[in-house]
Amino acid sequence: MYSTKTILLLPIKKTKTNTHKMSTSTFTKTNYGSLATITTVFFFWGFVAASNDILIPVFKEHLHLEQWQSQLISFAFYIAYTVGSIL
Repeated sequence: MYSTKTILLLPIKKTKTNTHKMSTSTFTKTNYGSLATITTVFFFWGFVAASNDILIPVFKEHLHLEQWQSQLISFAFYIAYTVGSIL
């Protein structure tokens, strides 16, 4: 009787495709695009943060804002910074 683990082996006909060696070159996936994007966003956000303190007096003068209103600009900026880091 046959066992349940009987394996039927058939001869494999060799063709040209079976005799070729596999290529030894490998391709690795890199994340350079993501790195460039996050670096650009980092420097842009740093530029805006550095410009924020310079622009507040200008906004205050040209838009006739009171002190507490001009400080809302900084407050809104850092709230946006917090929300952006969470997302």
